[in-house]
This record gives sequence, structure tokens and C-alpha cells, in this order.
Amino acid sequence: MNPIVCFLRHSLPHLFAVVLLTMVCALPSTSTAQSAHSTQSTVSYSALIKSGNTLLQSNNSDEALELARKAIQLDDKRYEGYALTALILEKQGHLDEATQQSAKALELAPAEKKVSLAAFRDSLEKQRSKPTGVQTFSPEARRKYDVLMLIIADADKSKSREERQELLKEFISKSATFLNDTPSATNILILRGAAAVELDYPGIGFDVGRKIKDLKMEATSDPAVRRLLAQLERKEWLGVNRAWRDWSKWTIQQIKGAALNGDVEAEVALGRWSQVGDSGISHDIFEARNWYQKAKKGGDDTAAVFLEAIAPHNAQDQIDNFTKFLVFLQGLNGKGEKVKDIKDAKENLKAWEDFSQGIGDEPKASVKNEPNGTWGIYYRQ
Repeated sequence: MNPIVCFLRHSLPHLFAVVLLTMVCALPSTSTAQSAHSTQSTVSYSALIKSGNTLLQSNNSDEALELARKAIQLDDKRYEGYALTALILEKQGHLDEATQQSAKALELAPAEKKVSLAAFRDSLEKQRSKPTGVQTFSPEARRKYDVLMLIIADADKSKSREERQELLKEFISKSATFLNDTPSATNILILRGAAAVELDYPGIGFDVGRKIKDLKMEATSDPAVRRLLAQLERKEWLGVNRAWRDWSKWTIQQIKGAALNGDVEAEVALGRWSQVGDSGISHDIFEARNWYQKAKKGGDDTAAVFLEAIAPHNAQDQIDNFTKFLVFLQGLNGKGEKVKDIKDAKENLKAWEDFSQGIGDEPKASVKNEPNGTWGIYYRQ
């Protein structure tokens, strides 16, 4: 079967795939007006189109596009090269240029091919006119959306790997909050997944993959989604459980350095190891909570789940955390501490100590405010 036929059956709506069969089954071909070209030229042109079709079927769209454009350079009076270019560009998501190429193919095609090409061009026009969801955003959400797209544009223009990674980290952090408030912005979700792949953030990649499944987007023909899913699958980040980075070649010092530099995957790892006492890290719930808070702020949604799991729900946890918080407050030596904070912390500490000794009822716990929440201290309601 002609390779483009196979591609069309999977990338275009069924109706247009059927309509276009009459066009692609004959690729490559020449019109009557084109018969004056030399036999050698025709063979070379046909070979380029055939090879381009094969590469397209193999999902090697970049090389396929190069061959299609070479065919156009060899003979810009034939329509097949433009038609193939349009198909490739449509698969890559470049709908504007694909529409232009399909229009050129339609202009040059013989009469018997024009109906199929016109249907293809119209399908591209419809795809271009589909709303992206931005129109339904509130003014505040639109501004945040524009900021995210600006960050991505800056990352694409960055002049060093370090600069690009810092911009992608900023995107990861800000897109987490945005998507919680605006889950309909699926293009931001896909960009978030691509950034996670580039930064090697398995936790975020896993979360994006799960959301793609929840949104029933796995069967889409959108090339960006398909490429991302292929990347996630290749990294084995689409499983049932959260994926983890391979730390086997890292030292603890390198991991801590990465965490201090804003690497959320390293922050979560240090949180886990502090929570259970593993990988040379001492058991310290307070330290675990601190790392989880940083990762949550950096945009890792799974860190929030881990954080909730170790929230203090017993008297001893509360006593330990209020004791540490008091040491912190009293150690400020007049540098802005509030007497009321110390007084409140002491009262809560006393209440939990009494309860642990069977005196009084259990205090009803709630986080009072930030940044105290980062200490894991839960004040009485």
C-alpha cells in the first residue's frame, strides 16, 4: 500500500482519508502538461517522492520533508512535491505552511486531482480555525497564559544550555498553578510535559502522562501529543506508579547541589530519603517536609501528595515541630520576630504536651499561615 495512504488513514479524519485516496494512490505521477520533462528528471523526481513517502510512514518527518523540498527544487511545476510537503507539515503541526503548500499543489494539479486536494486544503483550514481555548480565559488567566508562552519563546531563543534550563524551570513552576486553575489549556500541559522530558523530571512527566490519559487524548492525531507520548513511553514514565530519576551515578553532594539549584526532582528525592532515612540521609521528618515544600513550590504536584502524607497527625509530631519552631523564633535575636508568634507557639506546645499526658482533649489542628506551614506546625483551631 502507498505509504501516504497509511499515514492519511491515521492522521486525517476518515472522510478526508477516503477522499484523498484517489490522489495519493497514483503518487508520483505527471500531468499531460508535464510530459515534456526528460525521462531522467522524471525518474529522479519519482524516486524523491517515493523515498519521502517511505520516510513519512516511518515517522521520520524531518528527512521526508527534506526530500519533498528537493523534489520541488528539481521540478517546481509538478504538484506531488507540494502535496507531500503539505502532508508532512500537517503531521508536524505547522498548519499555516501546510495550507500554503496544499494551495500550491491544488493550483498545479490536473483536473482529476483537484477535488481531493481541495478537500485536503479545506481540512487544513478547519484545523487552523479551531479555537485554542485562549478566547475563554479570564483577563487574569490570559495574562498568565501569555507569560508562559513568553517564557517558552525566551527558552527557544536562549544562547546557552544553562539559560534554557533556568527558563524551563520557571515554566514548570508557573505552569503548575496555571493548569490547576485552567485545566482546559492542554497546549500548556503538552509544553509542560516536553519541558519535563528535557529537564529529566520523571515525576512531572508521569503526572502529565496521567492527565493526558484522563483527558482521553491518547488517540489524538495531534503530532505534538503523539511525540510527547512516545517520549514518555520510551522513558517508561507512563506506568501505574510515579517514575523516578536514576540516581545511581550521582553523589549525595551532587544531588543536594542540584536541589539547591531548583531541581525539583532532586528536592523530592531528598524529601523521600529524609522521610525514611535512606541513601546516606538521616531520618528527619522536618527536613523531608522542607524539601517537599520546595518541590511543591517548584511545580511538582506529587510533592504535595507526599507532603500531605507526612502532615503531623499525632501529639509527638506536633510537640517536635513546635519545639523546633520555637528554637527558630528565639534564635532570631530580635531580628523581626513577633512576641505573639512565640506566645502562640508556646501555648500550642503546652496544649499538645498536656494531651500527650492524658490531660485535656486533643487540639483540633490546622495550618495557621505561611511560612509557618513549611514547618509542619498545626495550630489549634
